[in-house]
Amino acid sequence: MTITLNSNYQAKPDTRILGYKGEHNARTITFEGLTVSGADHYKLRIEYNDKLSYEADITNGEYTVDGSLLRSVQTVGAQILAVKTNSGGYDLVKKSNVFELKILPSLNGEPAPIPSYQAAKEYFDQILEYIDTEGNGLHFRNRSEFPSTGLSQDLYIAKDEGKLYRYDTAQSAYVSIGGSVDITDVNSAIASALAGYYTSAQVDSRLGGLSFVKLTQAEYDLIPSPAANTVYIIVG
Repeated sequence: MTITLNSNYQAKPDTRILGYKGEHNARTITFEGLTVSGADHYKLRIEYNDKLSYEADITNGEYTVDGSLLRSVQTVGAQILAVKTNSGGYDLVKKSNVFELKILPSLNGEPAPIPSYQAAKEYFDQILEYIDTEGNGLHFRNRSEFPSTGLSQDLYIAKDEGKLYRYDTAQSAYVSIGGSVDITDVNSAIASALAGYYTSAQVDSRLGGLSFVKLTQAEYDLIPSPAANTVYIIVG
C-alpha cells in the first residue's frame, strides 16, 4: 500500500485494505509526501470500532503492518501524525485527515498437505496410462458411491479421498493402486497433469485421436459395446 500526502497533508491511500486478520509482517505501507518542517518523527494512528487506538512508528517512510493491528475484521479509522519528540514523549506538529482502512477476513481450517511432485506425477501418470487404453470407463465419485461390484477394466477415482482404485474380481473388492492426491475435478486433474509434467509432443502422442465422454452410471450401463478411442468419464 502507498499513502500519498498532498501539500495540505491530505492522505490518500491507493487501496483501502490494511490486511487480513491473522497476517503478521506481511504488508508494508509506504508513505509519500510525509516530511513536515519542524517534525522529526511520524506515526500512523489506527482507531478501532471500540475506540481503542494504536500508534505505529513510521521509519524511513515505511511501516510493516504488525499482526497486533489486524486483531479483528472491521473498518478502522486511520490518521498520520507528524510529531516533534521530547523527553516526555512528543509534541504534535501536524496531522492528516482521517481515512478508512479495512481489515478483511481470512479462511480458517486445517489445510491438507500438499502432495510432493513425485506423488502427484505418479498419480497423473496412472491416469494417463489408463487413458492410453480404449473403450474403458473412468469413474469419478465419492468412495461410498462406487458400485457394489465394479468392472475390472475400469478405473475408479474416489474424489473425496483423492485415490485411484481398480476392481479386483478375485477379491471382489476395490483395490487402491496409488497414493493420495487432493483433486476436485477429473478434468482439471488431467489438465494439471498435462500442463505440469508433459511437453506438448508427449501429450499429442498419448492423447491424439481420443475423445472424452462424460456421462452417468446409468447411461454408461446402457452402452452395449464401448467405442474405441473413447474414454468414458462416469460422474454420477
